[in-house]
Amino acid sequence: MDRRNHLQSTIMTHDLEMSYVTDRQGSPQTLVCTKNRRNHVRRLAQYRSDLATMATLKNLFVTAVNQENKIVTLLTRLKKTAQDAV
Repeated sequence: MDRRNHLQSTIMTHDLEMSYVTDRQGSPQTLVCTKNRRNHVRRLAQYRSDLATMATLKNLFVTAVNQENKIVTLLTRLKKTAQDAV
């Protein structure tokens, strides 16, 4: 029982990507741990968002450079994109 409690508190303390349940059939009882993908799904969504943002920035930069190398155009477009995103 002490080992089970120790494992449960360690999982909770470190916010590990695991869920657990005590299998109460038989003796000794067994702690069944299952890895979940909560953080992975969140990080994957952030990664995809970052990729989309980088693609937008790349397109803005290429367009600005093609328009007589005016960096002012790039800055103006970046500000507009940031305002549209809000």
